[in-house]
Amino acid sequence: MIDSIPFLCECRNYLVDIHAGQFSSRATGVTGCREAGAGHPKSNFWASDPTGINKIGCVYTAQGFEFDYVGAIFGRDLVFDGGWRGNRKISHDSVVKKAPEEEFVNLVKQTYRVLLTGGMKGCFVYFEDAATREFFLSRTKAERASATSAK
Repeated sequence: MIDSIPFLCECRNYLVDIHAGQFSSRATGVTGCREAGAGHPKSNFWASDPTGINKIGCVYTAQGFEFDYVGAIFGRDLVFDGGWRGNRKISHDSVVKKAPEEEFVNLVKQTYRVLLTGGMKGCFVYFEDAATREFFLSRTKAERASATSAK
């Protein structure tokens, strides 16, 4: 399970420590925040700053960049249980949360699409929901089987 621990720094910005399985890191610093910590670039530079390696960004700070590999945390804001179901109450995306109900699921899917396709060589994904993980695995297994049989 993902454990997100938000805290308010003296700059009056929220920072978040993320713990997913054995992985732990602080999300990228908020622009102008002095308390992102040593080795943590400001949010608008994390993807291009050498100290940003192994740091956590979001769709808004990663968009437009391509990396060799990316890691994504697929939370419970979008789960697959026979169909896609969104949960706006646990979404941390304030922009998407404001969307009309009929647009919410598609916007969250688009967010994950951006995050999952940013790696040119590969993508590592941590799924908080087991059924969603199994759905993705079933699709990649089918693709690999199809590619193997075509050879």
